Amino acid sequence: MKVFKRSIQILILSIIFFSCSNPNNYTYKTILVNNSQSVDSNIISEIDPYKSMLDSNMNRVISYSKEDLKKAKPEGNLGNLIADIIFKKAKETDTKADFCILNNGGLRSPIYKGELTIGNVYELMPFDNTIVTLTISHSNLLKLFDYLMNVGGEPISNALFFTTNNLLDSVLINNEKITKRNYRIITSDYLANGGDKMNFFINPISYNNTGILIRDALIEYFNNTDTIKSNIDGRFQF
Repeated sequence: MKVFKRSIQILILSIIFFSCSNPNNYTYKTILVNNSQSVDSNIISEIDPYKSMLDSNMNRVISYSKEDLKKAKPEGNLGNLIADIIFKKAKETDTKADFCILNNGGLRSPIYKGELTIGNVYELMPFDNTIVTLTISHSNLLKLFDYLMNVGGEPISNALFFTTNNLLDSVLINNEKITKRNYRIITSDYLANGGDKMNFFINPISYNNTGILIRDALIEYFNNTDTIKSNIDGRFQF
């Protein structure tokens, strides 16, 4: 019986951690266990403490939003907020980073008006993606600009794009015009490895995976922010 109980404990912990991991290379499904099913009472007694612990943590309120925050193109108040948070977090250890780019596809849920819980952050960012800073050449930077034009915008921070008739007029990074130099970008490990067809990040001049989970950076920010604020501020002027 002791061996059986230990196996159940390992199983439950595996379910908890695996269900929060990056599903890019795996498929899984949730099997609900309730009292209507014929389940050994010993299994239920083993599951309950872990379920209570998980529910308590996931339901903990860490911030409040005065409005719905949603992703959109060319920019949305949700994407602006997340990009700003990740840019600020990465700059704590890499002061030379120029700007941040993420992807709308990685934002899996809006932030709705009202209380924000840890569970809500997991719904928003369910993947174990980490913050990466990498350096790319001027030519690859121009490819990045072309990409943003073609897809109609992605979440960015510390950069402004001006276009006319679908043609790129100018780009300001840190409120300065770009020059023919290498640029250091903040992004996720998924995108840094060419995810979402961001091939301009492959084989960078330099690469540093901070090991900081994007989700953890968000939880840290929200936990220290009483009221969340974000605006559409013209980062993309198409």
